[in-house]
Amino acid sequence: MSDRRKINKLIAVLALAFLFTIGWGILMKENNTLTAHQKRKSVFRLALDSLNSMMAQPSKHKEEIKLFDQWLSSQLEPSIFVV
Repeated sequence: MSDRRKINKLIAVLALAFLFTIGWGILMKENNTLTAHQKRKSVFRLALDSLNSMMAQPSKHKEEIKLFDQWLSSQLEPSIFVV
């Protein structure tokens, strides 16, 4: 890729994906329904594993997908994005 606009768009998409992953991980940590192994993981890794399993096997994670959708479509601004 050599087109500067395309590179800028790619970086913007990656930044948004990173922020959504961090936000989802923080929400998961706040719910306190994690196992001892999950509590030792970083916020990013916890959310990345969760999102990966939700996409790989959506039929097994219907409730979690529903919660993620509610979180994305909520009108409240997550505190993670307020700087």
